[in-house]
Amino acid sequence: CSRKLYYYPPQGVDPGRDELTVSLMPSPYMLSVQDMDGFRLEGITLRGSRGGGIEIRAGRSCVITNCTLKQLGQTAVRIFGGHGHRVEDCLLEELGHDGIKLHGGDRRTLEPAGHVVEGCTVQNFSLFRRTYQPAVVMTGTGFTVRHNLFRGSSSSAMRIDASDVLVEYNQVFDVVQESDDQGGIDMFFDYSRRGVVIRYNHWRDITGSMLCGAAGVRLDDIISGETVYGNIFEHVGGSQFGGVQIHGGKDNLVENNLFYDCVRAVSFTPWTPEYWQSQFNREDHRHRIFDEVDIRSQVYLDRFPELREPYDAHLNRNFVRNNLAVRCPELFNKEERGQNETLNNTLFTPEAAESAQPLSYWLRSSVLRKYGLQPIPFEKIGPNGNTRR
Repeated sequence: CSRKLYYYPPQGVDPGRDELTVSLMPSPYMLSVQDMDGFRLEGITLRGSRGGGIEIRAGRSCVITNCTLKQLGQTAVRIFGGHGHRVEDCLLEELGHDGIKLHGGDRRTLEPAGHVVEGCTVQNFSLFRRTYQPAVVMTGTGFTVRHNLFRGSSSSAMRIDASDVLVEYNQVFDVVQESDDQGGIDMFFDYSRRGVVIRYNHWRDITGSMLCGAAGVRLDDIISGETVYGNIFEHVGGSQFGGVQIHGGKDNLVENNLFYDCVRAVSFTPWTPEYWQSQFNREDHRHRIFDEVDIRSQVYLDRFPELREPYDAHLNRNFVRNNLAVRCPELFNKEERGQNETLNNTLFTPEAAESAQPLSYWLRSSVLRKYGLQPIPFEKIGPNGNTRR
């Protein structure tokens, strides 16, 4: 073996001018911090690794701010455990896997982790592993994701395997480019994950592939008790999905949202009582809700009073109120509406004269109030609307 590496550049690349980077770093992260309090990393660029960028384990109140992480093979930032860590005002791009992983809190006691992602841009991610590598993934309880821009991925932008999560003032554009049966934000198959509030976000150009398509917000397989309020869904939804898609869950609230140029506003896939029983009583699901946590405990009953009802009461009952749909052929997939309570929703089909007005017209507070909605603070959405700056 001559131990020589030969490089044949593709057409259009000048090896004398263009840079070629080869990562030889053996460690999984370029920077790893453990059991530290108040650690602050500011103004640093980390680039060009086949592994990940930054890992923070345990500790309290560590901050990653105004940093750039790009051209990384795996997770850009991983926060595991600890309390009150922050990733703020950072640029993460050209990532082979996911952007930011947050883990923390105690789901048995519902003690929050307090981790925050704010003011960041995560773009062009999931370039190597094409599915289930979101910009932000959360496991545990007690997270906040606000004033960010997530765009450019074959799959989802956010994954929530957690309780008590606030997702607000984010822009989520041009994701789920290749995947099907997914959403810009995904939650999946755990009756105990509750207290998620998704409000004042702008979802745009999320359609997915051809079979089911993609939603902006996907509450998948028995996810219940979540809130979707004051969002803007623009050109979102696929062949079977709306801007919001609810699959088998109940007691979710979809209220005060604007749907513009979507296939439909909300789609439902209700479960029969027999199928609900069979899925709820699956061994793996019972382990999640009675062993990993206990939804019968006083902690859960106090925090989520709806759990006092029998689990099989009011199946497929969700609340869809005071939403406005413009240039959408229909509000719902009517043949699958189930037991949902749909009140005071307004539809302007593409043929309606007023539907020719641009999105900016429908975002006026006076227009929203005219059709029963409260104002949506569009100017505050995204990193540029971050008042903390």
